Parts: sequence; C-alpha cells; structure tokens
Amino acid sequence: MAYETISVAPIAGALGAEVSGVDLARKLPDATIAEIRQALLTHLVIFFRDQHLTPEQHLALGRRFGPLQVHDFVEAMPDYPEILEVRKEPEETRNFGGGWHTDVSYLERPSLGSLLYALEAPEYGGDTLFANQYLAYETLSDGMKQMLDGLTAMHSARRPYRTFTLRFRDMTEAESAPLLNYLCDHAVRPEFTCRFRWQPGSLAFWDNRAVQHNAINDYHGRRRLMHRVTIEGERPV
Repeated sequence: MAYETISVAPIAGALGAEVSGVDLARKLPDATIAEIRQALLTHLVIFFRDQHLTPEQHLALGRRFGPLQVHDFVEAMPDYPEILEVRKEPEETRNFGGGWHTDVSYLERPSLGSLLYALEAPEYGGDTLFANQYLAYETLSDGMKQMLDGLTAMHSARRPYRTFTLRFRDMTEAESAPLLNYLCDHAVRPEFTCRFRWQPGSLAFWDNRAVQHNAINDYHGRRRLMHRVTIEGERPV
C-alpha cells in the first residue's frame, strides 16, 4: 500500500519491514499512528532505527496503540511498572527471551504486541528472529488443517521460560506431545522467518498474535540492554 507519512521497506520475503521518516519521541499525528498500525498488520514486525526515547516517551508511544500490560512474574523497572528491562551482563550466560515463543499466551487477554527499544547492543551478535505464523498455518496440508480445526490448545505459565502450550484439551501432555512437537518445528522453518540486527536506538514492534520470536544468545562477554513496553490485546474468541 502507499504511505503518506512514513516510508516502509520490507526486509525479507516472509515478514518484516523497516520504517523510516518518523521520530517516535514526538507526539505523532493520528494519521501517522494509523499508518504505523497498518504497517504492523501488513508486515507483522516493523523496525525503526536511530530513535532516542526516554522512558516517558516510550510509554507514551505504546499507549497510542492501546493500554499497557504489567508483566505478572518479571520484575519491572523501578518507578516504571509498565517497562521491562531486558538486560544481559557480560558475566551472564542466560539471556531473556531465548527460544521460540510468543509472549504471555496463557493470559485471558494475551498481548497485542511489544515495542522493544535498544539502549545498548553488542557490536555483533544478539540478533532476534521472527517467524510468520500465518505462513506456518497456510503451508500445512489440508488434512492437518482439518484435524487442527477441532482442537483447542491449553496454555499455562507453569513453564515460564519454555513454550506455554502444554497440551490439547481432553488429551494428556504425553498424547499431545508428538503433534505439538511437529507443529513447533514447522512453525519456525527458515522460509517463514526474518532476522533483525540490533543497534543502539533501534526499536522493534511485533504483532504477538501472529509471530513467534527468538532472541539469539550468541554474545557472551558483552552487554545488551533494552526496554520493553507491551500492549494489552483482546480476549481470544
């Protein structure tokens, strides 16, 4: 589509686009917010470079797209309960958000999406992968689609740092595992993905309803610091 207030350039065949021509620290006109929202719906994850946001500006930007969530088991920044600090110090080996997942899918109102802003990034490493779940579904066989149409997946925070999908309704976890394992592997095939390289001042905005993401943990000995604001979504039907 044609955009009048922003420029949008796709970065991969499956999903993802870089948005330019906008200063996210400013109070943006409604028309610009509408075009950013449309770019998100079209490309599922959008990226901005060379931004300079205070915590207050980050929060104000997020609220233009809906009410913000407070995470239920990850501690927020002091004085900013709606901002998560995503930090990995040089001496740490575990990162935040590693492994393919969507955020808080177990909530009655899972998140619409998040705006993740990089304050510090290693000179290389620490990229994030995103996977288009529309493509993952569309490329399943007709027989698999028919079988899945009759199933309901049960989500839980019991395993907070793994996938939240435990089993199918009326089935045990052991019975569900073979099908879930196949679907999880299929959903992140390389041709469904894009990869984003972070720089200080970069911001990613992804549609949590339609993509999975994976923070690659390949920068041991170097520091990475980000702030994340998450927008509340609607109750799934």
